[in-house]
Amino acid sequence: MVDPDCLGLKIMSNVEIHLKSDPEIDEYDILPVLMSEQNRNPVRLIEHKLGIESWGAELMFRTAAKDFDKWLKTGRKPFNSDNSSHKDWLLLQTTCILIVVPDHSTAWNIRKELIVKRILKHSDDLRLTKLILTKHPKSSETFFHRRWLLSNLLSLESPAFKTDAAVCSCPQDTSSYCQVASENAREVTSEIESVGKSSAALASNSIVFPRESRRLDVVHSDQRHCLVLAELSVCQQAAERYRNNYNAWTHRIWVIQHLSCCCSQVMGQELETTKGFVCSHISEQRVSVSTVSDTVAVILRSRRF
Repeated sequence: MVDPDCLGLKIMSNVEIHLKSDPEIDEYDILPVLMSEQNRNPVRLIEHKLGIESWGAELMFRTAAKDFDKWLKTGRKPFNSDNSSHKDWLLLQTTCILIVVPDHSTAWNIRKELIVKRILKHSDDLRLTKLILTKHPKSSETFFHRRWLLSNLLSLESPAFKTDAAVCSCPQDTSSYCQVASENAREVTSEIESVGKSSAALASNSIVFPRESRRLDVVHSDQRHCLVLAELSVCQQAAERYRNNYNAWTHRIWVIQHLSCCCSQVMGQELETTKGFVCSHISEQRVSVSTVSDTVAVILRSRRF
């Protein structure tokens, strides 16, 4: 008889191979197959669609969760970017857990730590969260993690892009601070360009840093505009997959309020899109709230300028 743990590890390995071999996977699902059939691989990939048989998904989750919990209880081996095997093991465990149970907050928190330590890229988790939302469009933890990724990436809340008072306390420190800021911005720009194909065309846009100011506009307006449109598309798909999706529309309002910078073009497009959705989904009460928020933002924009 095959050891369940060994079989679970094999299934996890197959999932990892498919995710790495096909970066264009845009959807996955759990196939209703309750029992194994003749040692057949329960993981399938057809035309960028990933499928995992239910018995295999359950076994994969149990194996990953058991090893992950054991790692947490034994003191959590320190993260080390030089130890690629440990990093790969931890990413695989959390990925397999989140594919089956996307509201596993501990797994998301571990991935946040990896991102803060620059062991994991923002773009990798943006891709993972987008994929998870195709199967679990109402996952609150997935949307929360996506907001954290965007906030961190765009330096809205990231300590990496905020000035330390001790560093910039004197005028002579300004040049060294700007140098550090430029290095950080280059990393952020590279991350942003890898989020979507459309942003790659914006790679040549320059980013200007005001030397006399502590405020860092690390993201070019065109790149931010591209990210906003891509994020609104993710919200739209999640809302279409699950009726009255409160989390999707709440996330959509957050994107408009925090990422669009009240850009009149984005606000106008969003207003028209929301109106169209309301007309075709009359029962979506949450959309009405979103429409009101967008309208208010457009009015504030027109008054400001």
